[in-house]
Amino acid sequence: MTPEDLAQISAIVIERRTERTEINVNSILMQLAGISRSLTVSEQLTTQFATTQGAQQSAIDQLAARLTKIERERHPEQQ
Repeated sequence: MTPEDLAQISAIVIERRTERTEINVNSILMQLAGISRSLTVSEQLTTQFATTQGAQQSAIDQLAARLTKIERERHPEQQ
């Protein structure tokens, strides 16, 4: 085997490893894109949940205030 043959084999091995590395990097980039998309969806759901929860709490507070007012009107002697 000549030095040129060894150099050619070395170049082929390096090229194959580079191709595999590129495939792995592209795979990682695709996974990161999916993770990022999932986080964005999760953040949106968290915001929607917090908004809904806030609206529910406000409705509960309003109902409690109305109930208290009705109870006072119906039973003024209990105050």
